[in-house]
Amino acid sequence: AQMAAEAGDSSDPEDTPADPPTPYRKFLNAKTCMGKMYMHFTFLVIAVDVLAYIVGGASGVSGSVLQVLGTVEVASAAFFTLDLLQRIFASLQDHSTPSYVCSWSCLIDVLSVAPFFVGLGAGLGVQGSMWTQALRLIRMLKAERYVNAFGIFNKVIADNGQVLSVTGIAAAVMWIFASTLLYYTEAANEDPKTHKFYASVPKAMWMTLLNLSGES
Repeated sequence: AQMAAEAGDSSDPEDTPADPPTPYRKFLNAKTCMGKMYMHFTFLVIAVDVLAYIVGGASGVSGSVLQVLGTVEVASAAFFTLDLLQRIFASLQDHSTPSYVCSWSCLIDVLSVAPFFVGLGAGLGVQGSMWTQALRLIRMLKAERYVNAFGIFNKVIADNGQVLSVTGIAAAVMWIFASTLLYYTEAANEDPKTHKFYASVPKAMWMTLLNLSGES
């Protein structure tokens, strides 16, 4: 909990406006009761979007299901567009527009709706193409402003950088040593399917990595 609080102190510039946060800013940052409800609703919309993407990618989906998924996408795109406009408005209120526009949060907010409008502009309909549908998964990153998962992850790496460096170097040495060993023991293997994986040390590194990681 302490780590999450410390990581939260180094939040996005959007959360640290030049002026004291306005009530609207507190709402968007889930600092009020209604704001927390808005945050949970955002999580729900993100979850529905991910589920819709999974269902839409299945084979043999009926036309009626695709129509429902299209309606879901329109509603989601409208919600996230409104969210983007709200955050721009809030940044204008507390004079933090430059900080917000230049932040990763703003980029994610824009990319959350851009694929939908690009698909419409290209005449692909509300469903869009396979690529525009996949890009909509960027919306999952919108949860970062609330949970600060990457902030905590970054803090863990910073606090344990020396240990991670030592173990990383040790793992790399072991990987190269094991790859070389397998090359010398398997390069002359009479089975062509096995030989092709160990024809050289670089080629052996992939199979060695799978073996070291427990992949069978």
